[in-house]
Amino acid sequence: MGRFLTPAKIALLVLAVIYTEGNVPLSGTATVLNLLISRILTDSSSSSELLEQYGNGSILDLERALAGQPSKTPGRTVWDLLLKRLWAIDCADALNTFVSSLQLLLAKTREQLLKERDEGVPPDEAGRIVRTSPLGVFIRRCSLEYMRLQFQDSIAVWTDLIAYRMPTKTAYIRKNPHALHNALDTNLADMGIGSSHPLATIMFRSLVDTVAEDTSKTLSTYDVEKLMEFQVSEMQSKYNQPPLNAP
Repeated sequence: MGRFLTPAKIALLVLAVIYTEGNVPLSGTATVLNLLISRILTDSSSSSELLEQYGNGSILDLERALAGQPSKTPGRTVWDLLLKRLWAIDCADALNTFVSSLQLLLAKTREQLLKERDEGVPPDEAGRIVRTSPLGVFIRRCSLEYMRLQFQDSIAVWTDLIAYRMPTKTAYIRKNPHALHNALDTNLADMGIGSSHPLATIMFRSLVDTVAEDTSKTLSTYDVEKLMEFQVSEMQSKYNQPPLNAP
């Protein structure tokens, strides 16, 4: 269990990329933003739906929310785009590249712009997300935690992501029939090694044995702490209520 970053949060980061690249039509912008913000903001003192929110952190819940949302790509929903981007993260190195690129989504600070101007750096297209906005803070926090992970912990995040997205394998292949990526790791696929190969079994034993979604992977220690705070707050509010027969 990670401190903050989970496969469910990686899926939200992919959705943020899809939004910032302008792949969501104006009619669906509110829906996508509401989904992102509702899953990012976790104020236990004001959210009475916190337990339900964290209980619905699976990828199949994202499917229910986005499968009917058209994208700007003809014949593809926002869910289809999310699946394609998520499965494009096909090895640990690809995950590292994805997280490293998230900084490009963020608008540059005034200090950065002034420094680049003084150094003669030609202006480029900056990100659209304000760094201090809820989405900007979420992106920076996820990026910072991932970059601080030790190697074995980053690999754990990668294997958790494999398990998290596994229930969507059939839907992904149906929409992308020419995709030949191995469900476990593209490096294995390049060597002609399938998921039933002994080497794959050794490397990804728990993932080969079961493709059932493990909902515990959608929670981090941060999420658990928020849930506990919510539960304590609920118990305290109910405990402090006067009895029904009080004068």
